[in-house]
Amino acid sequence: MRMLFLLFILIALLNPVASQTGTGGGAGSGANAVKPKLTYRITAAKGWEKSDTLIGNSLITLIISPLEHVGDTFRENLNIVTEDVGNMEMEEYYDISIQHLNSLPELKKQGMMDTVMNGIDFRILHYTFAAETFDAEALVYLTIIKGKSYVITCGCLKGRMEYWRETFEEMIASFKVD
Repeated sequence: MRMLFLLFILIALLNPVASQTGTGGGAGSGANAVKPKLTYRITAAKGWEKSDTLIGNSLITLIISPLEHVGDTFRENLNIVTEDVGNMEMEEYYDISIQHLNSLPELKKQGMMDTVMNGIDFRILHYTFAAETFDAEALVYLTIIKGKSYVITCGCLKGRMEYWRETFEEMIASFKVD
């Protein structure tokens, strides 16, 4: 679970406008709390576990791989977070995200590319990082649709991305925004 928590921290760092203030609604504001709902759909790979979790006012989708063997200590995962970005364009969003990532010395950018999957334009960032007990690798698919960013992060142990990439891409190919 600690490894998944670390990945959630990295996801939060990729959301460049997350530190902006909200609308003032919610607990303690006198306004009724609004339960958010997913604005997208994605299908988990066969055998993978999917859950949608509410953290604060944000819904996060987490899809984790099955255990590969007894004693497996890392579950490959795909997770999705969204963020309202208004009129921000992809280039600006990406640049701010990279600034945040560059402030973390344990992250090493491996590359970037643009692609289209299921009719959606994505910018993909590939990076590696070291944690307490493992080295990991991530592909982060960024897109902005109707003023909302969708950050899809695919994580695995370092050196295993080529093995898992097809599975990650099959899931991302099923991603649809409502």
